[in-house]
Amino acid sequence: DSRLWIVLLIVFVQGFLMINSIQQISIAGNSTFYGRIKAMGAEEKQIRQIIWNEVWIVTLFAVPVGLSAGYTVGRRLIPKIINGSLMYTQIYVNRAIFLLPVLFVLLTIACANAGPALQAGKTDIEKAFKYKGYGDNCVSRSKKYPGLPVLIQLSMENITRYKKRLFVAMSLLVIGLLWISVFHVIRISFDQSKYLEAVSISDFSICSDDVSKENKGNENFKKCAQQIVETEGITRFGFLYLQKEEQVLPDDVYEQIKNYYEKSEKERLNDMAYDTLWMRQYNDLIASHSCNHQIWGIGRLPAEEMMKPQYLIQGSFDPDKFVSERYVIAQGIPGDQETKEQEPTYLPGDRVIIRGMEYEVMGVAEIPIAVKQGMHTVDQGFELSFYMSDRNFQKLFPKVYPQKLFLDVTSAAEETVTEKLETLEKQEGFSFTSKARLTDEYQKDVFTQSGMEMLVGAALL
Repeated sequence: DSRLWIVLLIVFVQGFLMINSIQQISIAGNSTFYGRIKAMGAEEKQIRQIIWNEVWIVTLFAVPVGLSAGYTVGRRLIPKIINGSLMYTQIYVNRAIFLLPVLFVLLTIACANAGPALQAGKTDIEKAFKYKGYGDNCVSRSKKYPGLPVLIQLSMENITRYKKRLFVAMSLLVIGLLWISVFHVIRISFDQSKYLEAVSISDFSICSDDVSKENKGNENFKKCAQQIVETEGITRFGFLYLQKEEQVLPDDVYEQIKNYYEKSEKERLNDMAYDTLWMRQYNDLIASHSCNHQIWGIGRLPAEEMMKPQYLIQGSFDPDKFVSERYVIAQGIPGDQETKEQEPTYLPGDRVIIRGMEYEVMGVAEIPIAVKQGMHTVDQGFELSFYMSDRNFQKLFPKVYPQKLFLDVTSAAEETVTEKLETLEKQEGFSFTSKARLTDEYQKDVFTQSGMEMLVGAALL
C-alpha cells in the first residue's frame, strides 16, 4: 500500500533528523573528550567505534522497551479503533510483526549516526582543547567495567556522563518505535476475509429504502431487481420481505419473557430504562399478553447464510423443509457467556400463528447484521422476529413487495453488476453495498479514526 510506504518514509526522515541532531550536539559537547583520547594515540577508527558502541548500547535497551510498550498500547488501542465498525474484535499476535519495526529502527539509527561518527573520528586535537565541552566542569568519577574491552568502557563512561541527554535519547527512541509498532500493527491487523464474513452474506445487496409505516416496499424496486437477477453471471440470489403484526403470546413464552426481565429485583428491566419506546412496548406486553411480531420473508441465499453453524443457537436447519413446509426461524440473542442464558423467545418445536396459519419453529438463530442492514423497520422497541421462506411469505402477504435483494456473482460479472447497481442508485435512489465498497469504507474509517493518534505521534517526535 503506497500510503504505508509514505508514512514509513516520513517516520524515517523524522527519526533520521532527530537522532542525527542529538548525536551532532553530543559530539560537539564531547569534542574535548575525543581530542584527549586522540592525543593519547587513539585512531579515528577507534573513536568511531566508541560512538557506535554508545549507539548500540542505548539501542540494546531502547528497542525491547519500545517493542514492549508498542505491543501493550497496540493491544489496547487497536480494538477501540476497530470497534467503531464491529461489536467485537479479536486480536492475534504474530511474532513476525516485531521484525519490521526492529529492522526499520536499526536502519534509521545506522543512517543517522554514520555522519556524526565520521565527524568524531576527525576531531581536531588543537581545536578540541580550545573548546569547553558540557562536562568539563563536572567532577571526574572513575567508573570501571571489569572484563569489558577498553573502547566499550570508554563508551559506557561517556554515555553516563550526561544523564539528561541519555534520558532524552532513549525516550525519543522508545516513542519513535512505539509509534511505528502501533501504526504497523493497525495496518496488518485488517483481515479482509474475516471482516467481510462478519459484515456481508453476499457479493452484492440492494435495498428499496422503503420508509413507509406499512413496510410493503414498491413495485418499481421489484421490476428493477428482476432485471438485475437476469444478468448473466448471477450464481445465487435471494429476496427479503418484511411485514409486522400484533400477536398474542402463548402463556409459556409470556412467562419466560416476564421472568427473564423481572427476576433478581428487575435488574435487567432497570437496565433498559433508558429506552422509553422499549419500556412502553414491554409494559403493553405485560398488560395485553401481546407484542409486535416482525415477519421476514427470505430467499434461499440469505436463508442458507444465516443458518450457518456459527449463528444457530438452538434447533436445526433443513433448507428443503424450510422452503417447502410451514417452518419459521425465531431470532434470538445469545445470553451472557457466564450464565449461558439467552434472551427469551419461542423455542424449537413451538407453534406460532401468523395470519391464521400455524408454523413450527425450526430453530433459534442469531441473525447476521448484513441481513437487516439498510432496512427501515419503523419501531425499534420490544418485538419478536420470525423468518420464513419467501414462498410462504408471498402466500400470506401477496401484496407486499421485496425490500432487499442479495446477489452472488462470478468474478467476470462483477464489473457489469456494479455498473447496473450504480445506475439504479443514481436514477432510482436504491442504495447498494458490495464487498469492495465495504472494504474501502472500513479502511477509510479506521484511518480517519486513527488520524489524530498519528498526528499526536508526529508532534511528539
